[in-house]
Amino acid sequence: MRKTHTILLISALLILILAGCSPSAQNKEQQASAGVTNKTPENNASMTTEERNALNSAMNYLRVSAFSYDGLIGQLEFEQFSHEAAVFAADNCGADWNEQAALSARNYLRTSAFSYSGLIYQLEYEGFTTEQATYGVDICDADWSEQALKKAKSYLHSSAFSYTGLISQLEHDGFTTEEATHGADNCGADWNEQAAKKAKSYLRSGSWSREKLISQLEYSGFTHEQAVYGAEQNGY
Repeated sequence: MRKTHTILLISALLILILAGCSPSAQNKEQQASAGVTNKTPENNASMTTEERNALNSAMNYLRVSAFSYDGLIGQLEFEQFSHEAAVFAADNCGADWNEQAALSARNYLRTSAFSYSGLIYQLEYEGFTTEQATYGVDICDADWSEQALKKAKSYLHSSAFSYTGLISQLEHDGFTTEEATHGADNCGADWNEQAAKKAKSYLRSGSWSREKLISQLEYSGFTHEQAVYGAEQNGY
């Protein structure tokens, strides 16, 4: 589903490109900055109409987004080009797939928080090889401790965590213990209030005695004092 949504969004962007843009010096600069060289296929004269159209479409896509080799082929096939024409276009579009991975990594970091290993995994999911994904993540200039902090804050917007529970969640996402601890230490959470929120969420799903509620909160990583506070704030 995620890839389908991405394909539809990119298709919409391409329509805007085709409607309002024509090849220019500015476009060439955009291609170069997007890890694309103006490569002319050696067999240009023998290109079929479909190959030429697929290549033009590939170049347009690379002006608005970053693609892996496989991802670009998949996008072109979605646009009803044959597999052979899509492969031809990906082979001859002049993309530097390492640089495409770096662009994609930076794009992801503009909208969400990732650990080092989590971002590599995401790029691999998009079709980049492990080597390309690692290259992209290595040069994206991310501060992984700050990414952990950003991720911690995003979690706290949607759920309640204890201090240790939040660290554990961040480690599950691929952050190191040091990065995860930085995120929990600097996220600004009031752990007493987090315990109260967590207790409230438990009470929505069933009835609890005071002792069991406190015990459950402690199991979730809250200290005894935090657990008691959480229970008392909910009338227990």
